[in-house]
Amino acid sequence: MRLNKLKLKNFRNYNELEIDLYEGINIFYGENAQGKTNILESIYLFSSSKSHRGAKDRELISFDREEGEISIEFNSQKREQSASFKLYKNKNKELTVNGIEKTRQKALFGVFSTVIFSPEDLNLIKGSPEERRRFTDTDISQIKPDYYRLLKDYKRVLNQKNNHLKEPNINEGLLDVYDEKLSSLAAKITVYRLRFIVRLSELATKAIYYISDSKENIEIKYKPGIDMKIPESVKELEAIYKNEFKRVRKEELLKKVTLIGPQRDDIEFYLNGNDASVYCSQGQQRSIILSLKLAEFEFMKEILGENPILLLDDILSELDIKRQNKLLNFIRDNQTVITCTDKDLYKKIKYPCKAYLVKEGRII
Repeated sequence: MRLNKLKLKNFRNYNELEIDLYEGINIFYGENAQGKTNILESIYLFSSSKSHRGAKDRELISFDREEGEISIEFNSQKREQSASFKLYKNKNKELTVNGIEKTRQKALFGVFSTVIFSPEDLNLIKGSPEERRRFTDTDISQIKPDYYRLLKDYKRVLNQKNNHLKEPNINEGLLDVYDEKLSSLAAKITVYRLRFIVRLSELATKAIYYISDSKENIEIKYKPGIDMKIPESVKELEAIYKNEFKRVRKEELLKKVTLIGPQRDDIEFYLNGNDASVYCSQGQQRSIILSLKLAEFEFMKEILGENPILLLDDILSELDIKRQNKLLNFIRDNQTVITCTDKDLYKKIKYPCKAYLVKEGRII
């Protein structure tokens, strides 16, 4: 996979930008608040349809404009392709792929993929379970479009059930219908997540061996919202969920909210057998997250059959020299976009690269 060209119009602090990307390492450097991360954000948008910073679509448009547009030209699936998002202040963005307007904004899932690594990722270990679920769901959705549809259907039914639980007159027959549907969807989502985490843990183990020179071991565990050993059979798991919904019915009626399901799942990280959120130093946590991102890259490569594009948002400053060198050695043969404040970073990289100075929404 290769990103050849990026065009921005009225996007964040860019009035207009057109830039050809180098096939190897691309370094966007400059002072803070000049627009470096905006470039990564625009690229990431095509792989997930959302901002990695959680911004709403209308917030991506330049302050004094009503519309904006971002476009890319890229190679994927052994052919040249193109895509563009039109952004609007007062309606949903529109996606066009290879000249054809798409009704689904996720139409590029599995076609254009990225792995992004930003300082915020260091919060994955000690942050909220919601952050870890979002990480998991975003990765699986990029390579399994069916998974995204499962999530969307589950959230819709979950909202319907929760709204009904808050009504003064509750129809338990209707709750049975909701629980039946939620059990079916939850079982499929849980199995997807379980298989993803198992493989990610295997790949992260190899990655941390590389980073730590075989001195450390990592394990990533999937912790479902109900206390159970997860069967790999969707049918078996569906039956478990049905029984659990029956078991907690009285408590749900009392608390007026759904108490079990994938919306309560979590992930746990262990380093050398110890809970990373409790026992690991900040440096060890950085090694875990770096290993996680390298594992994420390898997982996508394994499933898609081609390398995703790496986006490194001012992350090198968060790593010591040893980890920097390990990361730079890993990315040397892959198209990568790096943002940083270090104008001399390109001099430190021993591999072919191209540097761009970013100043006030312009590439100089």
